[in-house]
Amino acid sequence: MSNQSLKNIPKFKWQKSFQDHYIRNNYDLKNHMNYINTNNIKHNLPDDWQYVGYNYPNLLTV
Repeated sequence: MSNQSLKNIPKFKWQKSFQDHYIRNNYDLKNHMNYINTNNIKHNLPDDWQYVGYNYPNLLTV
């Protein structure tokens, strides 16, 4: 990943409730990707919410 690409990644802090998770299989991976890409809808955020996973396709490729 180039330095220019890294500049486009939003800065964030881990939430206190954060727990890591190992991706176990393709089904698990697809579930997590779906969660990342649709979480804004669940929380009534705008459709053009800047932190939707679809805005970072290089980080979410399978």
